[in-house]
Amino acid sequence: MDDNTLLYASDGGNYVTVTPINGGEISLPERSFVSPGDPNKSVTVPSLSFLITHPGVKGQDRPRHFLFDLGLRARLQNYTKENQSHLQSRIPYRLGPGVAQLLRKGGLDPAEIDTVILSHVHYDHHGDPADFPNAQFLLGSGSLSLIHQGLGTSASHQSFDPNLFRDVSRVS
Repeated sequence: MDDNTLLYASDGGNYVTVTPINGGEISLPERSFVSPGDPNKSVTVPSLSFLITHPGVKGQDRPRHFLFDLGLRARLQNYTKENQSHLQSRIPYRLGPGVAQLLRKGGLDPAEIDTVILSHVHYDHHGDPADFPNAQFLLGSGSLSLIHQGLGTSASHQSFDPNLFRDVSRVS
């Protein structure tokens, strides 16, 4: 086995840690979770991000940091007018301080994030990509096309920001 081979934790090798981060909160209709749901009730839920840290392997200079999803944006004005309007249907909601600020508070510079993986590009998962200047962003097939061309529907939660990755250098 060479020095770069990852071992299972039971072998005394490397393993990752996964830390949930509350990237804001939105309220969703109860009917989204239970059936039959009360049409007049909503449930406030977190918009989670997950920090995945790999301690590195022999020969690497530092741990590797990944984020899975970025939660909500830190500020309402960072959203498109359509998404701002949609958030009014999700009251109560909580934006900010944002995943990048929470990482700083926990002692990790957002510039140290190597990779951000977005499960999908809805407003409550993409956060603020520009806050992670050195990260490579990994998106599902068709996501960039969806962001730029939209779905052709008037549903407010299906509105996408064509400038979402304008200040990001590595998106694939």
